[in-house]
Amino acid sequence: MSIDLVFEIGTEELPSKVVDIWTGRNAADTDSYPERVKKKLWDAGLTVNPIKVFRMYGTARRLVLIAEVMDEQRKTSGEARGPSVAVAFDEAGSPTKAAEGFARSRGIDVESLERMDKGDGEYVYASFTTGGRPTREVLAEVLPAIVTDMPLPKTMRWGSGDLRFSRPIQWLTCVLGGETLPVQLEGLSADNITYGHRFRGPDAITITGPDQYVSALADAHVILDQDARREACQKEIERVASSRGLKAAINNKVLNEVTNLVESVNGAFGEFNEDFLALPREVLVTSMESHQRYFPVENASGGIAPGFVVIHNGDPAAEDIIVKGHQKVISARLSDAHFFYHEDKKTQLKDRVERLGGVTFHRKLGTLLDKVQRLDWLIEELADQLPYEDHVRENALLAARLCKADLVTGMVVEFPVLQGTMGRDYALAEGLPGPVADAIYEHYLPKSRQEDLFPTTTEGTMLALCDKLDSVVAFLAVGISPSGSEDPYALRRQATGVVRLIIKNEFHVDLPKLVDSVLSGLHRQDVRWEEDSEGHVARRAEIAGLILDQMKRGLLSDGVRHDVIDAVIAPVLKQDDPLAFDIVDLVSIAKTVADLLGGAELDNVISSYVRCRNLAKGVEVTTVHEEYLEDQEEKDLAQAFKQFDPAYDEAIEAKDYKTALGLLSGLRDVVDGFFDAVLVMATQDELRQNRQALLAHYVGCASQIVDFGKIVSESDR
Repeated sequence: MSIDLVFEIGTEELPSKVVDIWTGRNAADTDSYPERVKKKLWDAGLTVNPIKVFRMYGTARRLVLIAEVMDEQRKTSGEARGPSVAVAFDEAGSPTKAAEGFARSRGIDVESLERMDKGDGEYVYASFTTGGRPTREVLAEVLPAIVTDMPLPKTMRWGSGDLRFSRPIQWLTCVLGGETLPVQLEGLSADNITYGHRFRGPDAITITGPDQYVSALADAHVILDQDARREACQKEIERVASSRGLKAAINNKVLNEVTNLVESVNGAFGEFNEDFLALPREVLVTSMESHQRYFPVENASGGIAPGFVVIHNGDPAAEDIIVKGHQKVISARLSDAHFFYHEDKKTQLKDRVERLGGVTFHRKLGTLLDKVQRLDWLIEELADQLPYEDHVRENALLAARLCKADLVTGMVVEFPVLQGTMGRDYALAEGLPGPVADAIYEHYLPKSRQEDLFPTTTEGTMLALCDKLDSVVAFLAVGISPSGSEDPYALRRQATGVVRLIIKNEFHVDLPKLVDSVLSGLHRQDVRWEEDSEGHVARRAEIAGLILDQMKRGLLSDGVRHDVIDAVIAPVLKQDDPLAFDIVDLVSIAKTVADLLGGAELDNVISSYVRCRNLAKGVEVTTVHEEYLEDQEEKDLAQAFKQFDPAYDEAIEAKDYKTALGLLSGLRDVVDGFFDAVLVMATQDELRQNRQALLAHYVGCASQIVDFGKIVSESDR
């Protein structure tokens, strides 16, 4: 029989991120905390899969688990083998101490031991059944662990206890099958009492089950369901704005955060002085969203209006007082922004660059000024590789020298999220060229793997690529690399940016030269790193590995199979310089092969490749001597190569990999004919080596682009 469970952790106001963790928002389904809780219950023998009800809710003051479980722990039957019969019983047939000890360890009488011979001799066996405990007992052990095992970014202690949690726990509520389950946690004992909204429904509420619990909280002004609360917030924001003839500019990230910080939804409209509208839109929006979690409003023409919508958790009866408080706060915030903005513009960006020498980029890598200098050198190298006009190079170089200058402005110190944005604004105010100003802003793009916002200018693209590549190479050069889940300097994200920028813009860059530019820059700046030959190669391999890993992740997200990606990368790993690869080419090859999966053309290539490789292993000589060609089929294969080679080389040179694969596929019949009629492993050395050279030639041609032996054929999947 199934029974209902309501488990609630009542706390002081929780950070938004904690609510998201508990409810599984912004996490992969297989790795979310709700999935881990399900597994924890299942591992404890509680049948929750398939499950009729399993919900994890969160608000600012409570984390809730509602589930339906069986009233008894699952039973598991089995048998355990003990000592051999000869050891378990003496000559008189009486049980020995070995038998008694084994029986005792299994919780049965020694008389219950069974003798069985399963083909490896006669042993004693004990049959046993585990589980069957009441669910109440099991949950009393498991539920505290659900609290203490929650992965939290920051924790705290309170009082004199040892328990660590995001915020102090004020009460526990646990009702199972309508009855109180007194779960114990750090001196707290759960009962059947919860509490409603802090101001509008603070009285104790007795709980009897899930449906009554949810409805009782609703009556006490608590919207438990996050989706319902989010929808209510959005409707309230839109209602308040439209009541003033305005439109709310709703940032989904802010909306999600606000949803987690309230239990009831009340919207109010606040105003600020119109004089602040002289500030850039980004400053106004950031001042409202970043710190205060307000929602800006727009007029009919799309401009920012002197007002905002706030979703608050207070009593609507006190709305006037609440609004006055918020207006006072935003006025002070915008006054600061107004001061910083006008003070910043008194000093040009170029005059701020030297101040970057006083800002540490990293203790092993010098200052931000050092990074800017490396960007200058790296832009020069990239500009030499790309066919752009001189003015593009000049703009990119100027942007590189100024791109970090806004980091020492008052506005960005106050609002770090505006880095790049203020640099662009100040550059335009100084009369610098538009592409330079845009590049200052765009060099931070894209900011994540999911973001589709890329630089729109050539200068911005060049600078974004150089900035990210410099960080990846410089940190790895001094021995700082991502490890497991740890990546404090976001090097994986930076490497992803490098890959995405190169692919999107189809930059066929000389990666080794770009990396060498960064390494050379570090050397010129007296940055210590492993410059001996062994350390140099190791660092280059690590850089290549990180970039290839991020390229692989991108291809996987595009639906390309693991084995195809590994097959495309394999030839790269055999090169002397691990960085000697073209990202655009590798992606093109991988997608071409992926598109041909399951088709006859690719099957032909894989079949021929595998057959040739198996008999040409270890053969390095690919020169074929015509005087040793005896059978017609080997002569046919040699002749086919004469026609194939020029066309294949031309396709590879043109990066036309579909045509190249088609040419390889076209050799299938002549290769099969060769294997059907010719004995490759002839006893005569000259014949054998010549025939292996023919096969090695095919393998060598194919291996220029893909190790086809790594691709799993459709029949083997």
